[in-house]
Amino acid sequence: MKKRSLIAASLSLASLCTLLPIEGLAQAFPSKPIRIIVPFTPGSATDTMGRIISKRLSVALGLVKEGKLLALAVSTPKRVAAFPDVPTIAEAGFPKGEFNFWVGLLAPAGTPKEIVARLNDEINKALATPEIKERLAKLGAEPMEMNPAQFDTFLRDEYNLLGDVMRASGAKPQ
Repeated sequence: MKKRSLIAASLSLASLCTLLPIEGLAQAFPSKPIRIIVPFTPGSATDTMGRIISKRLSVALGLVKEGKLLALAVSTPKRVAAFPDVPTIAEAGFPKGEFNFWVGLLAPAGTPKEIVARLNDEINKALATPEIKERLAKLGAEPMEMNPAQFDTFLRDEYNLLGDVMRASGAKPQ
């Protein structure tokens, strides 16, 4: 993995029910093919997927809070403040099932360290504000404050872990 300037503002999102089908909200499948063209520049697919997952996660979390959907576990290493009664995946009997859904901000290689440090400071200040904490908590998210060196280590560990998972699964690049 190439050395990159990394900014350490990452969020850990509990991946509660992210991709579970919610039958009550399902619509009938269209009888004709529908073509949807979404013009976006490279990199925007991540944003698009984030919006899709965020919407489904918000709906699922609301259903859990209303008692209409049962959360069996969170995949994070510790319980999520928004759902203190929901066990971790390890507590539910799957010690190797831990996975943090996180979001981080990366800067282009060669970005001056002073700029990376300033961005890191400003992002961490924003994440510490009551308004942002409240908005994240509604999503079941908890900020993980890191400096650039800590985030670099975290990112490398995630890269290695997910590479091991992919190799063990037998998945082939396409």
